[in-house]
Amino acid sequence: MRSNISRLVFLIWLTAWVGGCTSTVTQQKPSDSLATAAKPAEIDGPPLFVPADLSLIPDAVPQTEVLCRGCTRPYKIAGIRYVPKASSSGYREQGNASWYGTAFHGKPTASGEPYDMFAMTAAHKTLPLPSYVRVRHLQNGREVTVKVNDRGPFHTGRIIDLSYAAAVKLGIDKAGSAAVEVEALSTTSAVASNSPPGLSQQKLAGAYYQAGAYADQQNAENVKSKLLAVGVEPVVIIKVEVSGRTLHRVRVGPVSTEVEMLTLAQLRDMGIPGTKVVIR
Repeated sequence: MRSNISRLVFLIWLTAWVGGCTSTVTQQKPSDSLATAAKPAEIDGPPLFVPADLSLIPDAVPQTEVLCRGCTRPYKIAGIRYVPKASSSGYREQGNASWYGTAFHGKPTASGEPYDMFAMTAAHKTLPLPSYVRVRHLQNGREVTVKVNDRGPFHTGRIIDLSYAAAVKLGIDKAGSAAVEVEALSTTSAVASNSPPGLSQQKLAGAYYQAGAYADQQNAENVKSKLLAVGVEPVVIIKVEVSGRTLHRVRVGPVSTEVEMLTLAQLRDMGIPGTKVVIR
């Protein structure tokens, strides 16, 4: 009899212990911090749990920011050469969007900012960093506005890589990718860092940039081709007579206030002599 009672007591204790462990696991709710949700992972994917308020994260708001100078140079990935655009103005493209998550959370982006999978950001192969774009899901009609601060995606057919939060709001987090339309927001106004002293943004509004003046037209054409190859545009060649000499002036413009400082910085980075501002 005493043996049966002992067994009964043991079984009651064991049941209570197991029940206690189960309730402890159940109590881990999505209200935990986002940092806990995004523990580092070897394989990219969603967080350990999805915070309940992701849909409440506001879209990015276009604003004036310093452009990433080091992000303007052409680069190669897997043997493919990419030439960053001097401006996002007028950009609109349709293609597939994907997203990236835990494997990159907290790591530096191409612009130097740490990647935050719970922020409204994205990666693009050639848009200026930063840029702001509107992404529209072509099937469900949802739209999000994101800040482009990273490079990618480097997969055929994909035009933009969204943060996990943006993917959730757009409704592509489960499928992994979807057909979208990406449109640059023209309200963005950004200027490059390390602007040349004495040149104000207001003074340069509507300016042209002279990349050189050449007696030989072919030399002028060569400089024009060089500029276009690295994404500096539009470029025109103007034929003028100066003191009885024929010169071919290579000018970039008209350049909007959105990209004028970046354009001038690009010319100087290319080592083009005689660069100066021409006001019209």
